[in-house]
Amino acid sequence: MNSRERVLSVLKGELPDRLPWIENFVSNEVMAGLLGHDNFDVPCTYSQKIDFPGMIRVSPDLRKVIPIDNISYDLVPPRFAKTEKLGGHDNITEGLIKTRNDLKLLDNLPDPDDEAMYRPAEDFLKRHKDDSAAIITVRSGPSNTYLSMGIDHFCTSIMTDPEFVQEILWRFSNWTKQVVKNVQELPFDLFFTPDDIGFGAAPMISPKHFREFCVPVMKNVFDEIKLPIIYHSDGNIMPIMDDIIALGVDGVANMEPGPMDIVDVKQKYGSQITIVGNIDLHYTLTEGTVEETRQEVKERIQALAPGGHYILASANSLPNYVKPENVRAMGEALLEYGDYSTGDFAKLPAQIVQKQPETKKSIPESDSATGVANLDKTHIDKIYSAIVSQERGIIDVLIQEAIDSGLPAETIINDGMISAMDEVGQKFSTNEIFVPEMLISALIMKEGINLLKPFMKNGPSQSRGKIMIATVKGDLHDIGKNIVTIMFESGGFEVIDLGINIDCQEILAKVKEHNPDVLALSALLTTTMAEMKIVIEALNEAGMKDDLPVLLGGAPVS
Repeated sequence: MNSRERVLSVLKGELPDRLPWIENFVSNEVMAGLLGHDNFDVPCTYSQKIDFPGMIRVSPDLRKVIPIDNISYDLVPPRFAKTEKLGGHDNITEGLIKTRNDLKLLDNLPDPDDEAMYRPAEDFLKRHKDDSAAIITVRSGPSNTYLSMGIDHFCTSIMTDPEFVQEILWRFSNWTKQVVKNVQELPFDLFFTPDDIGFGAAPMISPKHFREFCVPVMKNVFDEIKLPIIYHSDGNIMPIMDDIIALGVDGVANMEPGPMDIVDVKQKYGSQITIVGNIDLHYTLTEGTVEETRQEVKERIQALAPGGHYILASANSLPNYVKPENVRAMGEALLEYGDYSTGDFAKLPAQIVQKQPETKKSIPESDSATGVANLDKTHIDKIYSAIVSQERGIIDVLIQEAIDSGLPAETIINDGMISAMDEVGQKFSTNEIFVPEMLISALIMKEGINLLKPFMKNGPSQSRGKIMIATVKGDLHDIGKNIVTIMFESGGFEVIDLGINIDCQEILAKVKEHNPDVLALSALLTTTMAEMKIVIEALNEAGMKDDLPVLLGGAPVS
């Protein structure tokens, strides 16, 4: 079999000669490490900053040095967002579509029927396709919407202005649908659709909201596709996996380790779809050794290759912070252990089991408002319920009624509001609510706190403590930090947010200046996680660590 036949046979449910390996992005830095030079015939041109669609995501040069089975080209729409260069690469820092007035930005989407947009892709295939599986990457609407709005604004708007979100989703979806129709005239072999919707512990939005907002626009695009489709998301997507499969996808990638148990996914869904992934990026490919990489690849093959419906890949892509020697080891292990005619795994039967019904975790009844006098309990309960149930537009009335009844502001905050946010946090941790609901609850509480400040006996500056938070040097990601900040503030803490890409010395200087009770550090990337250690070591050397608890957050550590 050649590479194209190998990949397509697995997506059809057939057994190949050997296990395929695909990636949907390989950086020039990794490619240079593999080739031993950066004088590429075909460099990767992918960037987070998209001025005009059309970028190379996986270069054919890679096939000279590793047994990868695909090349990849990108025709996703522009994101209307601010970007900032870090380490020579563009990173999205802020969405630009905040109000209906900003919808005019979508008028700048290029004409999907402009033949000039497809000529570079046509030339790329004519020159480089040979026998490889040629992947075309498109986005069906969700990811471009939340990147153009900002994730936190997207999540709150789902609750507060759903028509606004729908307008953006459908503009992107209809644009991509026309692109799909046109690009299928070129000899691509399959589609890859990276519309991430998963967070670490759960989907970003509830299954209900996923079906309401995402499924229709994804279906709008997927129904136009006549080739195999691989859908990608980071994070935990198990609560919506049935919905994703029902869209007609042929494969799901890349099964981020931690949030997803790829073996469990294969057992539950391996008879319906092809599983793609998931050599770890948080440690193995980025920080691990060649031996650890080979061992992980061997374990994945032995656990997932029996019965077919499995394609080897990283847990996301091969960005610039991946060790080239580990990528090479990944290919060597594939060739050693991935042959269906000789590999030990080939003798094992496919271990496919029927999907078991999920059991819903029960949430214990809250007794947070007990102990309040019956006369006051109604006011406390109403405030508590408004926060827990995301009842917008009534907190000002409820606060005034409680104050008029003679309840102290501190009692309202402690018994009605902070206890409510405790339950919100508990419901979030058990996937009963998701990011939009949590953010709305936090914003309602924040509004209530502001209304109560004039009535606080000790003045409006009273708080439960002071927390300093920052995304460490080298990292521009802030959605997790922003959500945690809102949660801290709604819980009655004073928060000093230093922002993103903050170096060690600035953090130490701000700690000395503000004397926080807690320091919280955030990082999304494995490489920037090491900066956390640098900060902690510097705190120790300065004699500041013993009295300062440090919280660490972000995908690499959680």
